[in-house]
Amino acid sequence: MDIYLMRHGAQMAKELDPSEPLSEQGKKQIAFTASVLKKEGILLDGLAASPKMRAKQSAEILANTVDYSIDQIIEDARLKPLTPVEEALELLATLGNRILIVGHLPLLQNIASFLLTTGAMINLNFQCGSCAKISIDHINNRNGSLIYLFSSDVFN
Repeated sequence: MDIYLMRHGAQMAKELDPSEPLSEQGKKQIAFTASVLKKEGILLDGLAASPKMRAKQSAEILANTVDYSIDQIIEDARLKPLTPVEEALELLATLGNRILIVGHLPLLQNIASFLLTTGAMINLNFQCGSCAKISIDHINNRNGSLIYLFSSDVFN
């Protein structure tokens, strides 16, 4: 099972737009990340995003780039920032064997830590537009392998 965890791109300031959509920089971050995933040849069984505007927009940019139907994106409140890991994992378990979720901190860090360790929490540095790939036999095994974690900012 391959699980991709992607943090949304940078958002506009709340003072400028209360819905905090992606900024121009955020759109560029996600476009870059999506292009890297396309070059990798990513194939997805499921794509889900938090209902927050910036996450939905990030998922749509990704879907367009990797030829995944926007109509198939699942918007789910279990991907909000403070959701307990167990609730988010319930969703992930329903999405297939090659899944990508677009979400927020601290949830992405908490999911990664759960999938990769059985002990102390680890803190992966999910910057805006970054993506991690974790391979794992089963979502509840906690024996995953971190294949990569990259940020679009590293390449720009």
